[in-house]
Formats: sequence, structure tokens, C-alpha cells
Amino acid sequence: MNLQQRYELTNYLNAAETDPADYKELQEIWDSWHCMILIEANQSFFDRDMEALEADIQKELNKEIFFLNLNVRQSIVLLRDEKADFIYIANHIYTFLKLRYPTRFHMAVSERFTGHENLPLMLRELERWMESKFYHIEDHIFSSEEAELAVTGKEIMDHRLIEKIAHDVTRIDSEPLWKHFNMLESKYQDTSLFSAVYVKFVFGKVLEALFQDEAFSQGRDLVEEISHIYTSRNASEVLAVARKNIEAYSAYAEQVAKDYEERIGQVVSYVRTHYEEDINAVTLGDKFDLLPGYLMFQLRVHTGLNLNRLVHMTRMENARKLLASKMATWQEVAQMAGYRSINCFAKMFYQYFGESPERV
Repeated sequence: MNLQQRYELTNYLNAAETDPADYKELQEIWDSWHCMILIEANQSFFDRDMEALEADIQKELNKEIFFLNLNVRQSIVLLRDEKADFIYIANHIYTFLKLRYPTRFHMAVSERFTGHENLPLMLRELERWMESKFYHIEDHIFSSEEAELAVTGKEIMDHRLIEKIAHDVTRIDSEPLWKHFNMLESKYQDTSLFSAVYVKFVFGKVLEALFQDEAFSQGRDLVEEISHIYTSRNASEVLAVARKNIEAYSAYAEQVAKDYEERIGQVVSYVRTHYEEDINAVTLGDKFDLLPGYLMFQLRVHTGLNLNRLVHMTRMENARKLLASKMATWQEVAQMAGYRSINCFAKMFYQYFGESPERV
């Protein structure tokens, strides 16, 4: 794809609201993709010329790929092979990068999809899945939890769902919490399939996960709530006790989000004034006393952007202002924007604005 086509794809991926009808000429190309892999580096990595790397990955995989830099820390790989094992391919790319570069990489792999209409949604989903790296530090490849749960046994699914609920609690994120709880709840609506003791055990574990949050547990008695579970006469009463606690946690999470809104505003202000630095969630979390994963989650909630997207947008917008002011050459602006390669900066600038930095 040429630079103009890359600009149109980038614009399509980034726009809050996109109309596929505006991109009719490219739909045939876009419709040929069936998987998106998001690659994220723990430091600036994609601020260099990437043609050689793209060619090397394609040669390594022996598959046709399309490689698009999103910002200095993130790129996506788009694959055409509809029947490929995408998790296997992601692991192959991860191993290839790990052996060649002293950089820590993580990847998020989309579900198999058809149609260009899914591209923006897939990118948002991958960005959300990528936040798991702050909670599962031993993992490097993340994918759809629905696909993961679909291949597990019933008891293993319970275990994984309780793990996910505990994960949601560490993020203070009520939306996936309700999703995972509802999956468990729907499974145990038919009480004839499970023993009463096992149902009580499962939802007792759910309460234990909720009460991991020390702030939420203050003023509440876990022992008392567990007692309500085990003295329930039937599964319906067990579910009612669990749901009551989920509702309480959801209200608590909503209040926490309101309390942190001002702090997230401070994070955004800091990014806008320190955009030339290699900003990451860990250093920002230390500075503003926020867990990195929670910071990323709240930033996405309040701005609609993840941190890497916010930094990239800020760099590009400020670069354009500097170029328009004629206070620096575009080569100098490239360095100010944090790019090691002026050629890479020029391509990313065109990809973002649809024009060359030399012409501003």
C-alpha cells in the first residue's frame, strides 16, 4: 500500500465515527484481511524505518502480511489467511522479535473476522486486551477470552471465570465484572445439574474475589456474607446473595471512577507537556499514585484513547504547530517529537495528516 492508502487506513482506524462508504476504493483490500495482531513494545521501538523488519517477518512466516506502525510503541500486523492458526503465528512473531531485539514485547490477537467494518472495533478490542499485561506479567500473548473459555471444561471454566472476576476487581472495572458474573450465574440457573455444596463453593469464591479490594471491604464482613451463602436454602438464594454483593461493588467502582477523574485529568495534562519523553504507564502510575493497569483503563474511559494513542496524537499535533510556526526544520521537529529516524517521522506524519511535513 502507498502512503495515501496508509493514511486512509489510519484515519479509518482512528476516527471515533467512521463511514465505510468513504473508503470504497480500498474496501476490496481491507476485506481480504481476517486477523489483526497488535504488537506493543515496552519502549520506543517503531520510531525507525521498519521496511526491513516487515520483510524479515514476512520471510520468517512465509505468509503475506500487512504491517502498519501506529505509534512509536505499537504496530499491527494484518493477515489474509482465513484458516491459519493466528495464536501460533503470533507466538512465531513474538519469538522472532525476542531473539533479535533486547526489547520486551506483548501481543494481542484478534478473533477471526470478515469485513472491513470490523477493523476499528478489532483495534479497540486489542488495545483493551493489551491491558492484561499489567496483571498477567508472565504472559506475552493475549486473545479473546470467549475463544479461550470455549475450549475449557466446565470446572476449568468456573476456575477461569473466578480468576477473571478477581482480575476485574484489581482493575476496579465493573463492566467485565458483570459480564463474567452473568456467565457464572446463567450456568447455575438450573439447580438440578449441580450439587448445592458446589454452587455455594463457587459463589463463595466470587465473594472472596470481591473482598480482595481492601477499600471495598472496609465496613463489610466477608465472613457474614459467606455465612449467608452457606445457609441459603437453594441456588436461587445463593445467587441473590452473590448478586447483591456484585451490585454493591459496582456502585463502589462507579464512585472510585468519579474520585479519580481529576487525577486522570492531571495525567492527560502531563502527557501534553512531556510528550517528547518516552512516556509509559509504569512511570506515570508511580508519579500519580495509580496502578498502571488501572491508569490505562481509566484513561481509556475518560478520553476514549489509550496512552500510546494519546502520546502519538499529542506528538503529531505539536509537530504540525511547530512546522507551521517555521521555528524549526522538519528534521529538527522529528527529533523533538521523539523519532530516531526522520524518514519514519515523515511517514508517520503523512499517515496521520495526509500530507508531508516538508509541505506544512
